[in-house]
Amino acid sequence: MIVRACGARGLVLALAGLLWVVSTASAAAQDVLPPLTRPVNDFANVIDPASEARLDDLIRRLQSATGDTIVVATRDAMAPFADERELAVKWYENGGRGIGDKDKDAGILFVLLPKDRAVWIEVGYGLEGAITDGFSGSVSRELMAPAFREGRYGDGLVAGVTAVVERVAKERNVSLGDLPAAPRAQSRQGRGIPLWLLVLLLVLFLWLSSRGGGGGGRRRRGSMWGPAWSGLGTGMMTGGTIGGFGGGGFGGGSFGGGGFGGFGGGSSGGGGGGAHW
Repeated sequence: MIVRACGARGLVLALAGLLWVVSTASAAAQDVLPPLTRPVNDFANVIDPASEARLDDLIRRLQSATGDTIVVATRDAMAPFADERELAVKWYENGGRGIGDKDKDAGILFVLLPKDRAVWIEVGYGLEGAITDGFSGSVSRELMAPAFREGRYGDGLVAGVTAVVERVAKERNVSLGDLPAAPRAQSRQGRGIPLWLLVLLLVLFLWLSSRGGGGGGRRRRGSMWGPAWSGLGTGMMTGGTIGGFGGGGFGGGSFGGGGFGGFGGGSSGGGGGGAHW
């Protein structure tokens, strides 16, 4: 009789311990994922300000026109989750404030994990007809991964979100106006001044400087060139751009200028697609 009582008690304790481990693991998994509160949640700090502004604009325009919600989230790595899909499903739930309205489940989550070189598009139940697993995979492989491979995370996300926004708008039969063209893959050299032009300008600068440095009478005339060429030379040597258009004026998380009601308890079932690079 005593043995049976001890056995039953041990079984109860074992089951209680198992439940505690499972609940603790679930809570810990949720704790490592910060809450999503805005259209673009760049916890990995890899999205440039200009791209973040474009993403914010695209997402808000779609939500205003259709009620569908897209959210972008970055995180260094997927640990402690098994893979990017498991992480995306959990993050989509957002601690009970899932993406999209709970009656429509029309939400989409882009998850970027730069250290694991992985991206995943998690699609809510209500948009699985428009954004299929195949389409999500193609967008990830063909539009985003090439840019991510070059370290252009903002460009890749803009390309992917633009494609999804256009697809959803077409499915809803709405027009969002002229959307900005998605950035194409390009070499980094194409963004700056060509080397031959840099050399030519440097030679011209030195020649003009030598002519303007003779005497006091010519110095006044030469001053017309001095500041301009000096500023241009400094800008070229430091990688700046002519005209003073460098340096964005946006701060992290300051886009949109209004509330974002995109977290109404929506759910997903693991549908979507992704890629590695």
